[in-house]
Amino acid sequence: MCFTALRDYELLMMFQQEQRRPPVLARVGLSLAGPRRGHLRRAWLADLAGDPVSGLVPSPWWRRALAVGYLLAGLRLRLHDTVGVLWVPVDWVLGAGSRTGAAIAAATGTMAVGIDATGGLDRLLGIGVAACTTTAASLSGLTRWLRRVRGIELAAQVPPARRARRSSAYGCGLAIVGQDQLRREVLHERDVAAGANIGLIGLVARHALDTGFHAVVEGIVGAGRYGAMFTDLVAGHHSRRFLYYLDIGFDETVRRHATRPLSAEVSAEQMAGWTPRP
Repeated sequence: MCFTALRDYELLMMFQQEQRRPPVLARVGLSLAGPRRGHLRRAWLADLAGDPVSGLVPSPWWRRALAVGYLLAGLRLRLHDTVGVLWVPVDWVLGAGSRTGAAIAAATGTMAVGIDATGGLDRLLGIGVAACTTTAASLSGLTRWLRRVRGIELAAQVPPARRARRSSAYGCGLAIVGQDQLRREVLHERDVAAGANIGLIGLVARHALDTGFHAVVEGIVGAGRYGAMFTDLVAGHHSRRFLYYLDIGFDETVRRHATRPLSAEVSAEQMAGWTPRP
């Protein structure tokens, strides 16, 4: 970034002027960004004014470049707000597998009816079958891509702890300490006795509780390996504490696991080694 050194009085006057009346392009950008983004005004004005205490302010051409950038950012934000409304029905369809399947079936069925109406049954049974199959597969791939882009997860794939955050009144005050995230992603460790993840789970949960969060520790945790950690965690927390387990059979556990992306990495045979069987 290019800066110009100025005397203290000039710096003060420029800083005050910048706070009162930013460049026209920056003002237009702020207007386009909308009133919900008032924090941008403070950040953008601070960038335009530079650092008067250190005697550094942006040069005129750099201030013009910043103003153009703010204008483009304001246009992008306004476009995002305008187009965002159009995504509401799309997100609703993508939010459930049944709705997505129904939409794909409706589109494919409409295509089949059109082919039959224009070319007859022979055409439908000829190129129509291949065309409808290709269309259905393409739409299925498109919906999976859109889910990733839009950050949408199917309800069956969302762990119970994360659903609890969505329905909880605590919002950002709820800390979810996931065994999978700490063991597999942070430490890249197997689930073994005296594993490092056991102490880390307890440490993260205790820190969350000590700093005022409500904490949910979730995962497949056998008493033989994790029992002592949970005992110490419960004993050291003097407010309310609750312990739950999901009382379902192993076959149902495997069925639910098959709906998760993790099923490609963890087999039912591996899960059998984690789960006590009668």
